[in-house]
Amino acid sequence: MIKHILLLLLLSNISFADSLDSSNFKGVSTFGLAFGGEDLLIRTDGQELTTAGLIYLAGGTNYSIPETDFQVQASLGYNFDSLESSSGTHRFNELSAELITYYNITEKVKIGLGLFHVLSAKLSGSVFPSEFGDSTGTIIEVIWKIGHRSGWGLRHINVDLSFDTVNGIDVSSSNVDIDGSYTAIVSQHYF
Repeated sequence: MIKHILLLLLLSNISFADSLDSSNFKGVSTFGLAFGGEDLLIRTDGQELTTAGLIYLAGGTNYSIPETDFQVQASLGYNFDSLESSSGTHRFNELSAELITYYNITEKVKIGLGLFHVLSAKLSGSVFPSEFGDSTGTIIEVIWKIGHRSGWGLRHINVDLSFDTVNGIDVSSSNVDIDGSYTAIVSQHYF
């Protein structure tokens, strides 16, 4: 249900865009380094694979609301990491959609609050390969603008991941959740 609502919001944003001044729209790309999250696998030397992944990539659109200090941003993101071990390569991948409203505190600093929706998350190559169901959480983000086309920031995602399958067995009715929350240092670029 949430996936459909986010998709409708994204599509309405796109169709609504035709009637608005295109100079208020910018494409946005985001690159981030994520940390935190719950441990999925830990090697004997202490290396770990977590629900934070490591690399976060996203792309979308940002709309500046005329004559206000507000912006709305819709993005699709991909978060991933891998871990090598004696039993092979293990990977965590997460595909997400997000909708954030920003307020420009100053000309150089903006703060955003929004919704984060996990469309797909998977642990593969593991002794217990797992897939996670759709989950919705929240985002808080602060961006320090550098010029008109880029900025650096810090974001925190608060979301729980629910197991759908473990080792090919349906466990969705067990309501077993793990913490999928993480913090990331991000770089945003507008075009």
